[in-house]
Amino acid sequence: LKVADLSHTAVTGRMTNEWRGKLKRLEILKLQNTSVQFAPQGEELQKLKVHSRYTLKDERVLRWLKELDLSNCPINSPVEDLLLPLAMSGQLTSIQAGGTGIYGEIPKLTDTEARIDGENVSNFTFPLAKSLVTLDLSANNVTGVHGLPVQGRMLLRENHQLNVDVKVLTQALSKHKFLDLSGTALSNQDEAAELLKEGVMKTTHMHAFRDETAGHACKDVIGTLKVTPSKFLPQELCKCLPGWFGSGATCEMCPSNKFSDDLGFDTCKSCPANSTAPAGSTKMSDCKCKFGDLHEGICACDTHHALQKGDCALCTKLHLQCETPGSLASTAVPDMDYTRLEPSA
Repeated sequence: LKVADLSHTAVTGRMTNEWRGKLKRLEILKLQNTSVQFAPQGEELQKLKVHSRYTLKDERVLRWLKELDLSNCPINSPVEDLLLPLAMSGQLTSIQAGGTGIYGEIPKLTDTEARIDGENVSNFTFPLAKSLVTLDLSANNVTGVHGLPVQGRMLLRENHQLNVDVKVLTQALSKHKFLDLSGTALSNQDEAAELLKEGVMKTTHMHAFRDETAGHACKDVIGTLKVTPSKFLPQELCKCLPGWFGSGATCEMCPSNKFSDDLGFDTCKSCPANSTAPAGSTKMSDCKCKFGDLHEGICACDTHHALQKGDCALCTKLHLQCETPGSLASTAVPDMDYTRLEPSA
């Protein structure tokens, strides 16, 4: 049996120590969307965590397995309880375990402390770390990544809040290993921000990643590191859109009678006196005057008009000379043959 596709069936169960030396020819095991919990527990887990470099290869767990798909299975166990029992599997290239309820930190599989043949061994690299090309742990509760146990792609999308060692980020960027953190918030943002300052991590020049609903625009990270900027490094990568104000990706819409006309305003500007604007206004011209129009940033009557009793009146009817915007009926020069009577006259 080389391929076992039990996806979408009623199969259940977990790995046990009895799996050693069994299913010797199995290369592909598909268990997605079943009730399989897979990760061993208790005594069986402890037995499967016992490794030996001298163990007969035929006694390794799923020795020839190349692809394992556990997507949407109810594993609900620590990540290490899934990976460490398979750590001596040197043929396994793909593990799909998205949406399985696994949690905790991903164990280091390279240059790590290991218990081998009953002894503590330093700087040990498990065979799985050399063979694994794709590891998908998306939509789970993984909390920490302190090593990159894959040769190609590690998917950690939608994992709430994650602590990713800066060495892992650097390795992903420098060695072009694909690391997908989309939809995942970074808990150690200060450390990652240093990579940005040092030029190890590069971004786009434009704030092209826009969220009109949340009111921000962000730069994106360039390279094999895929992120949601507003969750990854919001303060460094994001600014509030015009019509909004705030800091990073935490933005609020400008209230009525205020506006912001560029990215990154921490406060909104007020409309000129005697003008109003709707919430979310993006330019001064959105401020509509109660009389006249905007002239050099203030509400004033247009040329040939003058302000009289809160409205703009035609100057010819008032026998006044109003050659420039902003005239007042009380101070404009009268036409020839007319004069202004003082109130006390």
